[in-house]
Order: sequence, then structure tokens, then C-alpha cells
Amino acid sequence: MMNANPQRLRAWRTVDTAADPHEFTRYLEQSSEHPLVLEFNRARLAAADLQPGSTVLDLGCGIGSDTLMLAEAVGPTGHVHAVDRSAVMIEAVARRAAERGLTITCQESDAASLPFPDRTFDFVWMERVLMHVLSPRDVLTEIRRVLREGGQIVAHEPDSGALMVSDGGDPELARLLEQRWSAGIAHPRVGRALEGCAHSAGLTDIQSKPEIVSIKDFELACAALRWRDVLASLVDDRMVSKRRADAWLHTVEAEAQGSRVICWSTRFNLFARR
Repeated sequence: MMNANPQRLRAWRTVDTAADPHEFTRYLEQSSEHPLVLEFNRARLAAADLQPGSTVLDLGCGIGSDTLMLAEAVGPTGHVHAVDRSAVMIEAVARRAAERGLTITCQESDAASLPFPDRTFDFVWMERVLMHVLSPRDVLTEIRRVLREGGQIVAHEPDSGALMVSDGGDPELARLLEQRWSAGIAHPRVGRALEGCAHSAGLTDIQSKPEIVSIKDFELACAALRWRDVLASLVDDRMVSKRRADAWLHTVEAEAQGSRVICWSTRFNLFARR
């Protein structure tokens, strides 16, 4: 089980040196592969200006859930480059692409120092990356460098500082859970800062669109926000008792079974051009 203390969450920068790097891939399989998440991503892609035949960079590709979608969208005349700082993630993308018969170039790299010439890509896609990097503005500046004139970036970042979860009969515990989750992210409020960062990086035609997502799916909330692990870390730190944590989780699960909203997540979609 992945213990969700602040240091552990920030370990996304050091996946390959973790005791069990594949716990990160398992987390992404649970969260990124959920049908609702895939639906969100397909809708974001439909709103973008991605043309068949484009040369695409999927930056911070993870296990490749979006990479495969992008490769299918650009078709046989286009090409997708998948980049991640983790070799474990790159191996997962390469394997999945081969299984689907898709040609995808996979490469390890830091997002702020990409191994590509200026003006290489027509389109850059990025999801939940800037929340983890050292400098979001530096990454956006590097993206501008590798985009061709008029090329588009589409980025998605949650605003964890605006996360709200159900009180579950224990509002104090719910607030502790929100705070612990936010504290474990390098840039928990990067979503609301996207537009300013894009301007600072020299991007143009900037649109930053906030959305509030209401979640009723208990397993999705548990997977994406690691509720069980966060609660376990609060118990380990003696901030709450295990009985109290279990009671909150049981109450929220019952609320979801009754089709009640159990979590509100604010996210920002950035569309911008070079």
C-alpha cells in the first residue's frame, strides 16, 4: 500500500528508485484507466485542434493511457513521441503500444530539458504534470521552444487547494484528509496559476477553462485520491483513530451507493499556442 504522506506523494519525481516502482503504475491503472477519466480526456481532445498527420509530444506520459488515444487520433500519417522521466513508465508505454500495433517513440527525459530541436512538434499534450515538477513556468517555456509556430499545447491540471470531500459525518476528519492530500503535492494550486504561467512562458492565444467535477463513484474517488492510504497515514500519525477513519470511509461509501456526490474536484484545462 502506498502511504500518502507528503514525502511519499512527491516521490513521483523518483519513481524508478522507489522500493516498488510498479505501485505507481498500479495507481495509474486504477485512476487513469477509469471510464469516467477516459471520457474526460476524450472530450478535452475533441475540444483541441489536433489534426491527422500531426507530430505530437505526450509530455509526462505515465503508462500511456493518453498516448494511445493521441496515436489513434493522428493516424498512420502522424507520429507521437511519449516522454517521461521514469524508465518504468516508458517501458509500460512501449509495451502497450506494441500490443496495439501502434508506432510510438518512447524516451526518458526531464520535462524542463527536452532532447528535441526547436520547433519540432505541432501539438503538445500534458496531464497532471506541472503539479509535480520543480518549476511549472520552466516546463511551459521548454514546451514553447519545441512547438512549431502556431503549434498548440493542451494541458490539464487539478487544483488540489480547492478539493472538497464529503463530511461523511465527521467534518474535522474530512478537512484533515483534504489538507494531507494537498500537502503532498509540490504545486497543489497550479491549476489556478496556469494562465499566468503560460503568459510568463511566452505562449499566446491562451484559454484557461476551470471545471468543477462532481464525483459519485466511490472506487474512483478512492483510487484517484488514495483515500484509504491517506486515512492510513493519518492513523499512523495518531491524528485520528482507525475506528474513526473506518467510520468516515463507511459513511461516504454508503453516500455514494445512494447516488450522492462524495467529492468535488476543481480542474483547469489550458489551451494555448506558440
